[in-house]
Amino acid sequence: NTPSAKLMSIAAVAAILTILASTCMARNILINGEGLYAGQSLDVEPYHFIMQEDCNLVLYDHSTAVWATNTDIPGKKECRAVLQSDGNFVVYDADGRPLWASHSVRGNGNYVLVLQEDGNVVIYGSDIWSTGTYVKAARGPVVVAMNGTVDGGSLIRPVTVNKNHGPVIRKVGTLARNILRNDEGLYAGQSLDVEPYHFIMQEDCNLVLYDHSTAVWASNTDIPGKKGCKAVLQSDGNFVVYDAEARSLWASHSVRGNGNYVLVLQEDGNLVIYGSDIWSTDTYRKSARGPVIRKVGTLAGAA
Repeated sequence: NTPSAKLMSIAAVAAILTILASTCMARNILINGEGLYAGQSLDVEPYHFIMQEDCNLVLYDHSTAVWATNTDIPGKKECRAVLQSDGNFVVYDADGRPLWASHSVRGNGNYVLVLQEDGNVVIYGSDIWSTGTYVKAARGPVVVAMNGTVDGGSLIRPVTVNKNHGPVIRKVGTLARNILRNDEGLYAGQSLDVEPYHFIMQEDCNLVLYDHSTAVWASNTDIPGKKGCKAVLQSDGNFVVYDAEARSLWASHSVRGNGNYVLVLQEDGNLVIYGSDIWSTDTYRKSARGPVIRKVGTLAGAA
């Protein structure tokens, strides 16, 4: 073997190992155009959402199946489940024929499917706000808030919370996490993390997105004397930074009315708020575990 051939061989092995490593990493979301091929899954302990080799798309709680598309049709294999850019989630066979669909078409947009910590699989509507950091190539100092505004602590309109009380927030806790849902927030020192990105509510009240150790976006709310702040995703779609007295310091101004929203720190470095939910497995309400249950969508053109 020539030295160049050996180098090519090493490079090929390295590429294969990289692919294997990426497929082994636990993941909990799909965005437009992404899908699960046979054997691939989304995972949030103890839940496991997998495209099985037999073409059945199944959600497991531990080892018990709690939801399925029931597309384990004799003779079918090498299927894939794809989140389309129209909001529809579809299981296709190896010949590209649809076997099942969520029937959640909402038109061309940017959607996200999330396997949540409560065991529910949810498709959220098209994006309503983002930091825009997925397009940033040059790294520099903390940038000015792109879509929200700093307003010195006066109430930002519309903010649908009681003026006399801070919003009720479910603390994220200490586990690494990449999403916030309605009424969840980040207190000082808490963060969302997707390597190499780190989105943190700092002790100085500044909400900052880091790429490695370089700040690429911030709310610029590091106001002298402010501390004990929190950043909250509200049930109207607005993302707001509050000080310790529940006065708003910054907002995304992404109000869309009451609904179920999700904020996602994505693998491309973009932080995105997705519109209200358009489909789910409804498995967050299931307490009794039994056999694989009937699908939510319908069989579409299965042979």
